[in-house]
Amino acid sequence: MQSWLAINQSGLAGQGYQFTVLDSEAKNFKINSGNGALLDTFIRQTYNRADNDQKMGQAILDLYFAGYEKAIVSSEILSGFSTANIQKLRHFLDQHQIHVKVIAYVRNLYDFFYSAHVQHVKRTNRLTNFESAVLEEKQFRHFLTYKNFSPFFDVTLIHYDAVIDNIALPFCDVVNLDYTRLRPLPEQQVNRTLSHGEIEIMQTLGSWLAQKELAADNFSITVSDELVHKFPEVDSEVVYNERVHDYLVQTFGHQIDQFNKICERLFDFKLSILSDRHYLTPPHNPTIDKPSLERVVGILCDNSATIDKLAIETLADNLSATAEYQDLSVKLRKSLSWQSRIKQLAKRMKHRAHQLYVRGTNRRMLMMRLKGSLGVYR
Repeated sequence: MQSWLAINQSGLAGQGYQFTVLDSEAKNFKINSGNGALLDTFIRQTYNRADNDQKMGQAILDLYFAGYEKAIVSSEILSGFSTANIQKLRHFLDQHQIHVKVIAYVRNLYDFFYSAHVQHVKRTNRLTNFESAVLEEKQFRHFLTYKNFSPFFDVTLIHYDAVIDNIALPFCDVVNLDYTRLRPLPEQQVNRTLSHGEIEIMQTLGSWLAQKELAADNFSITVSDELVHKFPEVDSEVVYNERVHDYLVQTFGHQIDQFNKICERLFDFKLSILSDRHYLTPPHNPTIDKPSLERVVGILCDNSATIDKLAIETLADNLSATAEYQDLSVKLRKSLSWQSRIKQLAKRMKHRAHQLYVRGTNRRMLMMRLKGSLGVYR
């Protein structure tokens, strides 16, 4: 959705909507959090600071509106606002006579929790399995987010699973955009879920690093992002777990019934525990998927200069303990040669220089970064 908005920047402008693109990689369908990062940072960190409030508030207005009467600000991270930050956001917008419609996509419970679990594996090197992670959950975020936002804003909810064939169409309906005048939503995935085999490998390698007390966050982010970008065609079915299903029914059954009363009355849909999709039943005696392991090792070799050398050596040591993976262990060790590391660093410097050039072409963004008052994160 974020990339679709980015590639339609000019088409949206033609229909009266400003959509500021903060990350040029969004147009290349790379993983991104949308264009709302600066607004998020401003509200969380800068707003209400007497010395910065007026100046940075005007910079935010210039960045997102730039003379347009209508604008789209979109980011998943905005849904994580606390009530206090929602109140700050409302107050800031009221100060500048800006009326906001909040549009949020909601998912069926099982798929939502599975997606959230995989995100933790990808971004934070989570080693807990899906079942253990879900059995600790007591609150379904959809309910809490709607409860927090609805007293302050006009909120419209869209059932993601019901419109999965084209998630852009209902958005256009809500904001009165003519979809036929925009570039269509492409079929390619931007941030697919990792396959069951990839998850097993990520967590196995992560556990090897954890045993040596090695920090591994950059390992999980680097590998998962490369898997998604380089191998978008890999099937990534949601794995079915009966204990998780039963727990969701027992723990959230009442909450979803109450929430569905709101959804039916205001938005004409109902959420459920499961979706109408095929769920993968994993084997009882799982084995490491070697093709997936080879892809992961290849990614580690291509990025070994940016990952702790001791971490690469630790992974190579563990792989060498299995005869079938000796060749992968050797490959990892070769990636630590000075020739390989210099080649990688040169490639990264070239890519970084290109990114700085592209970002520098947007004068407003460059000035805001130079001021150093707002941090940007993905």
